[in-house]
Amino acid sequence: MVMNKDFAKGHDALELIEIPAVALTQLFYDVQILAKMHQQLIRMYEKESMLKKQHKAYLYVRDQADEMCRFDKQLVDVILDHYVNPKKYMDQAICFHNTLRDKGREHNDDRTKEKMDVFDLPHGMVMMSTGTLGVMQDDMLALTVAVDQLADAFRSMEKGGGCSRNELDQLVGSASELARDVFNRWDDAELGELG
Repeated sequence: MVMNKDFAKGHDALELIEIPAVALTQLFYDVQILAKMHQQLIRMYEKESMLKKQHKAYLYVRDQADEMCRFDKQLVDVILDHYVNPKKYMDQAICFHNTLRDKGREHNDDRTKEKMDVFDLPHGMVMMSTGTLGVMQDDMLALTVAVDQLADAFRSMEKGGGCSRNELDQLVGSASELARDVFNRWDDAELGELG
C-alpha cells in the first residue's frame, strides 16, 4: 500500500513495524486454520438449522459438531500457545517458513516440483493444507460417530435391550465401509507435500 509520509506520521496505527518473516508465516497460517474451523462450524450450524426447519432428525449433526468442537478446542490451544511460547515452536516454524519459501522459488523458476520427504521433518511436525486438515477432521468425526453408534448398540444389548440383527448388520456394515474408505484415503496420502 502506498501512502503519503505526512499522512502516515499523523496516524500511529499506520506506523511500519518489523517482525521476523517466520512469525508472519506462522500468523498467516494460524489465521487460515482458525477461519477454516469457523467456516466448518457455521456449516454445521446451518445444516442443523435446515434439518430442524424440515422437521428431520438432526441430533447426529449436533453430535458431529460436539466432536468437531472437542478437536478444534485442542487445536486452538496449540495455536494460542504459538504466541504464548513462541520459542517452543520456533524450529518447526522456521522449517515450515523455509519450505514454503523454497517451494515458492521452485514454482517461480518453473522447475519440476519436488515432493517433501515427510520422514525428514523436525520431530512432531506434520505439514498439510487447511483443506487436507478439513477432510481429515471430517473423517475423524464420521469415524467417531460410527464408533459411538456401535458402542450404543452393544450397551443396549448388554442391558438386555433390543437391537435387531438387521439393524446391527447395517451398523457394522456401514462402519466397516467407512473405515475402509478412510483407510484408503489416507494410506497413500502425501501429507508432506505443499501445493
